[in-house]
Amino acid sequence: MFNALLLFIIPILILFMLFKGFSYLKIALVLMNIMLILAAIHLVISTKTGDKGRNM
Repeated sequence: MFNALLLFIIPILILFMLFKGFSYLKIALVLMNIMLILAAIHLVISTKTGDKGRNM
């Protein structure tokens, strides 16, 4: 599940890079925020379903 999400995020980041110019700091911040949000969502889902992060 997590790898599939990454496959969707990477092309979005590439498009963002092409349209916004090569501002690596902004891209790094966006990527960090996305990863933190995904990790938080994954933790919430895993605690609700009783799955302790097997898919991670």
